[in-house]
Amino acid sequence: MDGTLRRAKNGLLSPELRKRLCMAVLTIAPVVPLLLMINLVARHGVDIPFADEWTLAPLFVKAQEHKVTFMDLFMQWHEHRMVLPKLIFIACTVWAGGNMRIEMFLSVLLAAGSAINLLLILRRSSLPPAKLLLVATLMNLLVFSPVQVESWTWGVQLTVFLVSYLLTTGICIASSRLSIGKKF
Repeated sequence: MDGTLRRAKNGLLSPELRKRLCMAVLTIAPVVPLLLMINLVARHGVDIPFADEWTLAPLFVKAQEHKVTFMDLFMQWHEHRMVLPKLIFIACTVWAGGNMRIEMFLSVLLAAGSAINLLLILRRSSLPPAKLLLVATLMNLLVFSPVQVESWTWGVQLTVFLVSYLLTTGICIASSRLSIGKKF
């Protein structure tokens, strides 16, 4: 009989198999919150601008007509001057043909990037693999929390996830072993 399928004398799984099974579950567990969030966005995200997104419509019209100016990009939008997010919104609109759900999925992608950055930072600790995977799972439960469902299903909230991604990327690079020249 195969050693990995060997059972203990009392009929329960052997300690080695139990350890392997536990590690397999812990390896898969951090990905589950991401998959659940992709499902949430796929099921509940709608392709209709919501609230503040309507104020971006003139920018999208100008983008379709190839008439976007620096003034349009640097113009104040509510209390902010969001040049990079406006460029991302324009790119998403052009690439997806105006489908607003692409921004929601991009938010999930940015959150996944943040989770990967946090995992890279966490790996620098001296945690054993099982504890590292357990902490990564708990961390991903927070990163992909459905409590903030409005943020996940409102495309313009991409700006929040962009800031989190850029912050964690900066911390990841700053705390890396790269030379100073490569960090900047």
